[in-house]
Amino acid sequence: MNANYTVRTSRTVKSFLDYLLPSASHWKSAIRGDLAYRGQASSSWSLVPKAFRRDVVVGYGLGAKTGGLDRVLPQAQSEFEAVHEFVKAADGAGLQITETGGRLLLQEDPRHIFSDPDWEYAWPQEEVLETLALAQHHGVPTRLLDFTEDPLMAAFFAASEAWDPKEGKPREGSDRKYLAVWVVDLRFLRAISSIRNRYPERIREVRVPRANNSYLHAQLGFFLVDRGANDIIARREPLSLESAIAQRAEFWHYGDRLRGNGIRRQTWFDELPIKKVRISTDQTGELLRELENRGVSRGTLMPSLDRVVESLEFQRTFPYTAVTET
Repeated sequence: MNANYTVRTSRTVKSFLDYLLPSASHWKSAIRGDLAYRGQASSSWSLVPKAFRRDVVVGYGLGAKTGGLDRVLPQAQSEFEAVHEFVKAADGAGLQITETGGRLLLQEDPRHIFSDPDWEYAWPQEEVLETLALAQHHGVPTRLLDFTEDPLMAAFFAASEAWDPKEGKPREGSDRKYLAVWVVDLRFLRAISSIRNRYPERIREVRVPRANNSYLHAQLGFFLVDRGANDIIARREPLSLESAIAQRAEFWHYGDRLRGNGIRRQTWFDELPIKKVRISTDQTGELLRELENRGVSRGTLMPSLDRVVESLEFQRTFPYTAVTET
């Protein structure tokens, strides 16, 4: 099987958005919740969580390190400190964290929290994933990646990050020729996760209650995490979610392991269940205008009166051009 995921380039805004809709035939009868979407301002960027990026400081203290460390212990320790400081600061401000793991992460010593002197090698532990997801959603660098169930929302996040509102045009840069929406078929991840195995499957969905989080609720947000990242760090190999998904797909397709475990029919969109759909950044303004016409804006994705005003000011910078048919 070709380990290179498919890259689809759309020529028009309409074809770009139409291609992403789960009702399109190439997604093989997907319904909402079957596909995970993530928008990025540059097609050349990999799916690398903030905690693994070498240009991101992980933590808030004087000794905070940048991400992408090449050893498991300091990487896990930095991530723990970042989320611990977030939980402690929230508690100090009188803000309650109800997600599982919030109380645990208030404690200072992870060896006692997890009853494990070598806790770093199992990080992040199951009991704190919900709180990590909350921290990630609010901007704390973690090894989780944000996704949405709605392709139009993912397209908006990609386009809004690619657009320079002060200049009224796309941001410039050699790596900004295309913006992209990544699509992951969760049906494949769920199928392999259902197989009884000695070890849990590597790629994991993480969902937290949306009822008390208006942004997460509006954005239909959830997260994916690579539970095998520590092994990759130990081997000092590149970390990216698309590589991890490709490797898991290759493993399960090799020797027909899926059929051998009772999964007889491919119900996901491709053998490699990840795809990148991109469009030229020259069409960013037109894309933002069309998304606004379809009811997707900062005001709807981050509902508050301040965001509504920000959205109106942001929209003022878009060009008024008609969306090209196919």
